[in-house]
Amino acid sequence: MNNDKIYPSSTAEDLLKILFHSIEGIVVYTSSELHIGYVNDAMLKLWRKDISIVGQKLIDAAPEFAEFIPILNQVWQTGQTYQAKGVLANIDIDGVLTPTPFDFAYHPVLGDDRDTKAIINSATDVSERLMIEKQLEAKHRGEEQARLKINILNQDLQAINEEYQATNEELQVTMEEVAALNEEYRTVNEQLNAMNERLQENEHTLSLALEAGNLGIYDLELSSGRMECSEQCKLNFGRPVDRRFDFSDLFETILPEYREMVRRKVADSIEKNTLYNAQYQIERPDGSIHWIQANGSPKYDANGTAIRMVGVTQLITEKKNYDLRKDEFLSVASHELKTPLTALKGNLQMLERMRDRIKDEAVLKLLNASLKSMNKVDGMVGDLLEAGKYSESGLSLKKTSFDLAETLEECYVHLTAEQRIKLNVEAEKAIIEADEKRICQVIINFLNNAYKYAGQSEKITLKVADLGQEVRVSVIDQGVGIPPEKILHLFDRFWQSGDKTRSSQGLGLGLYISAEIIRRHGGQIGADSELGNGTTFWFTLPKVG
Repeated sequence: MNNDKIYPSSTAEDLLKILFHSIEGIVVYTSSELHIGYVNDAMLKLWRKDISIVGQKLIDAAPEFAEFIPILNQVWQTGQTYQAKGVLANIDIDGVLTPTPFDFAYHPVLGDDRDTKAIINSATDVSERLMIEKQLEAKHRGEEQARLKINILNQDLQAINEEYQATNEELQVTMEEVAALNEEYRTVNEQLNAMNERLQENEHTLSLALEAGNLGIYDLELSSGRMECSEQCKLNFGRPVDRRFDFSDLFETILPEYREMVRRKVADSIEKNTLYNAQYQIERPDGSIHWIQANGSPKYDANGTAIRMVGVTQLITEKKNYDLRKDEFLSVASHELKTPLTALKGNLQMLERMRDRIKDEAVLKLLNASLKSMNKVDGMVGDLLEAGKYSESGLSLKKTSFDLAETLEECYVHLTAEQRIKLNVEAEKAIIEADEKRICQVIINFLNNAYKYAGQSEKITLKVADLGQEVRVSVIDQGVGIPPEKILHLFDRFWQSGDKTRSSQGLGLGLYISAEIIRRHGGQIGADSELGNGTTFWFTLPKVG
């Protein structure tokens, strides 16, 4: 359980769009009596219900979930989020209550008066994940038991051999006794063979489970780059299962624009002893392009030196293709909206020029509100179109050589409250080759975020540092900071923190677009933050010469 709260930061329509497209099951309770105000298709599928449950109380629509109602009542009363993993819930399947494991969360939606207005219930069926974990645990237990039995059998064999030798020294062993000992030895060998067969069966079961999820296992020796890979791991990369596939071979399959990112994430995982997690595109020997999801965990020796990286790879091309189709839909929808929005905006601007003729104050207020809303919608559509360019790789960069230090001044003078900005240029000259307009767009986005989300900060520092082969630009505020779990998602598309200190009503595309601009320039982007000590947004770009 944590104390995160959700405050309204967008229109109901925006919220429903987000919930509608969620791959998680989502249901929204809109009263203290837990009336169901909204449920998406994913949750209906998980619950085995239909849309008729909307408007009903939870206890009436799904009495099998009665045990969770006290928790929901507590969330409604306290306004505190509740989260749990792997909890069994009874699902009514054709009249039979079937225990099913779920990861779920109850997020309260608080109003301006801090009272709970609704609860967003998200849930994910984790049956498959738990099944794989149990299979892995069973395999480990089987291997340990086999090792123990083998040790015991080896000890028995050693005792038999010692007894055999002692008997030869002290007695004239009869042929019958020798035959008996040989028979016992044969029996032990048969037991060992049977154990080996059971071990192979366990390994086969695990292999089937991994294959079902296109999960390939690898064990990388960091000093040599040699990898021990499962067959599925090699198949994910389009490689023959009967040939070696080492890290150098894997790295060659990665498209050039993703290699530095992969190298950096592996290094960070080893340095910080954290999980390695990356998505990248590869090219198979047949020329086809695919997406890979890679995860791993570093292993260390007694001296704390990283010696291995063990993990899994998964082919996610189909999922990425789905995302591409979604991007195409958003792009088409944005283009279709642009024309009527332009006409509507023009009409409102004409009314604005005629405001002297309007005497009714109510009409003037409506005109002002309409212009404000129109500009907001126009900005959102513009962001969608901009994001679509990056998703489709359709954006061309107009690169020139320029001094980044001089460009910074031209970027920030366009912003309001510029007297709060301290320009600290550590590099006398910072010559880079890039699209000046796009780089300025990133800097302005960083500064705008600092103004919006660190309003209590006494100053905002804009800094340029010469790192030798590259230049680093930082925007530093003295705000409340960002929790570590949210830092990971800052540059994801359509992601918004839901934090009460972050009240902007946008689509969550600004930082995503900034990240794409920097990535296409061959640079890196990130954010460092400590709660109570402010946040630093930064990016690096290669220098010229």
